[in-house]
Amino acid sequence: MFLGVLNLPTVVTFLGMFLALTTIFLAFHGHFAGALISLMFAGICDLSDGALARRMEMTDDERAFGVQIDSIVDMASFGVTPALFGLLLGMQSIPDMILLTFFVSCAAMRLAYFNVHGLVAEGGKKFYTGLPVTYAAIIFPLITVLQTVIPPDIFAIVFRATVFLTAMAFITRVQTPKPQGKTLLIFPVLAIGFTVFYATTTIHPLP
Repeated sequence: MFLGVLNLPTVVTFLGMFLALTTIFLAFHGHFAGALISLMFAGICDLSDGALARRMEMTDDERAFGVQIDSIVDMASFGVTPALFGLLLGMQSIPDMILLTFFVSCAAMRLAYFNVHGLVAEGGKKFYTGLPVTYAAIIFPLITVLQTVIPPDIFAIVFRATVFLTAMAFITRVQTPKPQGKTLLIFPVLAIGFTVFYATTTIHPLP
């Protein structure tokens, strides 16, 4: 009766989107530290859904659907959500809007390229071409730590530079190794560490 495929990986994918929407909700109400925590765990969901899918027996149609729904949700979670976070944090000038539009456009370009070309296999290892958009879920919480140690006007420059450089990394033809095995543990460990940090930290809007 309904369109699409609903299985455990898809549920985890949608859980990630819920967390991304929670990021926007929290940022809208000025809870920027909580928003960053939510964004990180949206990234964990994105890493988990693929791992789950690889362990399940699925038809070719189910796998193809999973790839498409994952990219669409990634666009919302790690393309649009970080841009809205930046907007709510204080990036509201015309140059800021141009920069945020560039960020979202690069995320879309990266995801469309991946959907067409997929991974690159080399020497028994797999690589992404360009930085996966999911990495935004770690990059922005990591860079925002600097707000606690550098002057606000300097941090504002650093944050905007991070938005630009991350966008460029999405579309630059640099091979990024696909995390596998124990490497995947780095992301949840970082997420837990940042959660502890941001649970006791106040993040202020950009000047």
